[in-house]
Amino acid sequence: MHRNNEITPWDSIKVKQHLSILNNSNNLHRINGNHTLKHLEASTIGLEDKKYTKKENIDKNTSIILNNDNLLIRQHHNHQSAIKGAYLHPQNPMAIHTNEPGKAEWCISADNEDGKEHFNNYSNHGNVPIYTIHNKHTKRTFAYVPNPDNTEIRDEKDAIIHPAHILLQHTDIINTPIGEHILKHNPLLHKFIQKYPHNLSSDDIHKILNTSNTQDDSILMHHNNFDKTHVDKIFEKGNIDSIDNLIGYNNINVSNEHLHKAIDNPYTNKYNIISHVNADSSILHKAMDDEDEYLRGSAIRHPKADEYLINKGLDDSDINVQIEAAKHKNATEHNLNKAINSENHLVRAAAYTNPGFTKNNLLHALSKSDREHWSDLADHPLIDKDVITKVLQFEDDGHGYVNDVKSALIRHPLFDKEHIKYLPSYHQSFANKILHEKGKI
Repeated sequence: MHRNNEITPWDSIKVKQHLSILNNSNNLHRINGNHTLKHLEASTIGLEDKKYTKKENIDKNTSIILNNDNLLIRQHHNHQSAIKGAYLHPQNPMAIHTNEPGKAEWCISADNEDGKEHFNNYSNHGNVPIYTIHNKHTKRTFAYVPNPDNTEIRDEKDAIIHPAHILLQHTDIINTPIGEHILKHNPLLHKFIQKYPHNLSSDDIHKILNTSNTQDDSILMHHNNFDKTHVDKIFEKGNIDSIDNLIGYNNINVSNEHLHKAIDNPYTNKYNIISHVNADSSILHKAMDDEDEYLRGSAIRHPKADEYLINKGLDDSDINVQIEAAKHKNATEHNLNKAINSENHLVRAAAYTNPGFTKNNLLHALSKSDREHWSDLADHPLIDKDVITKVLQFEDDGHGYVNDVKSALIRHPLFDKEHIKYLPSYHQSFANKILHEKGKI
């Protein structure tokens, strides 16, 4: 490769690294036909350097970019490093709010093949760096991908973070390559930083809000000293773009009271409002009264949905909202019984597969004439001897449904001779035959 001018002297570290991986994993034969660095890199895809333990490989593929009293910035060179980088400090206030408590929700850090594919796509197979930025004071951690044409910054919940949040709350970054990249692609932010000092006081912010334009407001709201009184001021000014920006970027100073004011305004972005970290069930209930069925669907999927809201969703005019309500992890036994009573078989099916589905729900479902799903119910994982005993005592419905269910349960692996006494005489001979075939009598 060197003789053909395919590599340059500064590529030697990469070449040595990839040759080491091939050697330590007994795959030197893959070198044949490798005429460029890209070919050599491709030959090590899927291989780990067996000379090192998994932890050593992760540490080897994690670089420290900045480490001072305020910040720790790491660069993650492979997927395993990105997985480890997603684990949050125990005192991170967002740690209990992520889908997997204690781990950020970044797609690049999912510990599976999809996560690996996302990492390769975002990093362009190693050509675009991926960073995590950890604030040692707040314990917050952000992921940052400096794409050539823009910047992408995500918080622990994978919500998009405005670049101003990073620079104004982490001023150490401004003079690093990361800060230079952010400013290059955000000229308004660059202009703002040149215009105002980073150590603005609360009073300074109030003075600027009294005179500033919408563009300045949209950056100022990410300042360290921006507080609830400044949120009040922006709401008082009444600019919808500024209010939407405040809420859309999850400004922690926006209270539930502010969210109520915003959701009552016909021009605000309701989707941002129900997604805000301070939105509670009262906000979701207001969203459920909206004419937009997609907004109602988003509200019913919210992790803070309560029993009353889920009941409201089950009564919704839109079938998709009903299905989402029946699927919700917070659905109670009462909610699921209500879903089981639905005339729509898709709503009932969503209830049957809900993780919170109980034995009482199962008995209620088996007592209904659910022609579409009775055979699945008769084979449900919650079926036990007690359920079989109770169902066998159901009275005949006159339409054959109960008989069909009983016939299915006779074939169930847990059906035993003790159950025969609960069967009508015309079923007992059939049951004896099945048990005899199974060697149970």
